[in-house]
Amino acid sequence: MSGQKKNLPHDLFRHDSVPLNKNEYFSLWKNWNQLLDGKRTYLRPLRDRRVLSVSGVFRRPLARPWALEFQEPLLDLVEDYPDNDIVQEMIKILCQRYVHFKRTRGDGSCFYRAFFFSYLENLGQMQDSQAEVTRLMEHVAVSRENFCRLKWDKAYFLNPEEYFSSVASELNHLVNSVANGLSSDELQKRSLQEMMPLRVISLLRLLAETEIRTRIDDYKPFIPGKVNVNQY
Repeated sequence: MSGQKKNLPHDLFRHDSVPLNKNEYFSLWKNWNQLLDGKRTYLRPLRDRRVLSVSGVFRRPLARPWALEFQEPLLDLVEDYPDNDIVQEMIKILCQRYVHFKRTRGDGSCFYRAFFFSYLENLGQMQDSQAEVTRLMEHVAVSRENFCRLKWDKAYFLNPEEYFSSVASELNHLVNSVANGLSSDELQKRSLQEMMPLRVISLLRLLAETEIRTRIDDYKPFIPGKVNVNQY
């Protein structure tokens, strides 16, 4: 622990949250409740932490410097699979409809980050983007009602309803910024600086979990292994 302290920056900062300096962090780290209340920031995940892959096997995340990288020609992806004719053919089929792609860091949140960034890009191009924002936030409001009916471990939140409302407010601010003209280039810039609020990513996870736990019978057949829906 003493070795880690020496290498830490003076301030540990997360976008849209109250920063902790390193002395405050180490005074609180034993009481993790105070670090997970949704209002204080916290350390990044360890570099060697493992994430669950599609196959169900834990693996190390890809060591990419940026959470979301710059646009590349889709056909260039063929070079990543020189010995896999099947994947090469799949990429060529995708090239019939798509031209570019962006790589995202495989850190366990890659799907949510990629989906959300693509959604925001498309939102900015909609003629009636404000109507889409209204539709989205109406669905979030319905999910909030379902969320509040579920039981949540205090290891996640001290106050579940307050946390959900807080991150939903951040989502609302972000999508309205895009609807009001925040450009794709500015979104990319924020992503490169990792200013894309991670708490919004956590909200996407909560929305997914709330949906699954609210409709257990519908999703139970898709849960892998010998775990129940709540464990999954």
